[in-house]
Amino acid sequence: MRNCFDTIWQASRRLADTVIENKDFEALIRQYDRDSAFFYCDPPYRTAQKYYDVPFSDSDHERLKNSLSNIKGRFILSYNDDEYIRELYKDYNITAVERQNNLSSGLYKELIITNY
Repeated sequence: MRNCFDTIWQASRRLADTVIENKDFEALIRQYDRDSAFFYCDPPYRTAQKYYDVPFSDSDHERLKNSLSNIKGRFILSYNDDEYIRELYKDYNITAVERQNNLSSGLYKELIITNY
């Protein structure tokens, strides 16, 4: 346990000015958007909603896209590789990536979407 003290101390210093908020994403984006803002969004993956405790419907995916479409700052968004999401964000930069699947063996296909 004593070996962890330094790591915990470093983490506490790093997070000293961090604010954690529990708000709807539209309110957060409106509150913090400015030219220098950078948003990292990791919404519930479409077609994988059964793994989440909070519902996130197609209309929520569309609300997120509409909120991000109007920002002054930049965003990076991660999603599962889904045709609906590809179509929804077709006007943005989309990069397909693969990562190790944490729920089963094999690779998981994801999308990284940006407005820059």
